[in-house]
Amino acid sequence: MLPSFCRDEIMVVRAGTKTVRGATVQDWDHASRHPVGGVSVQPAATSTGDDGARVNAVVDSATVYAPPGADIKAGDRIEHDAATWRVVGAPHEVRSPTGRVSHKVLTIQAFEG
Repeated sequence: MLPSFCRDEIMVVRAGTKTVRGATVQDWDHASRHPVGGVSVQPAATSTGDDGARVNAVVDSATVYAPPGADIKAGDRIEHDAATWRVVGAPHEVRSPTGRVSHKVLTIQAFEG
């Protein structure tokens, strides 16, 4: 169980699917949305780069602590604080010392520039 200070709410955006040339691909034009409350979004890292292609590109990362059973999957996007983030990798369930699922933890990233 997450502590009472986990009061953030995020909007989970999940792509629909469509078939393109025989392959199933994500269809962000037909995405579904649902809120998840009782989460904590904490900054994790930020970096900038100038690789010649993008000047001052910024990558922000954050860690989301969500209630157990929260419907968040790899490939989803997260809307929070007027930014759109992408879920990096798969969310993980964290177990308490008793073996009970305590919460989910996931990494999100946002790109700018």
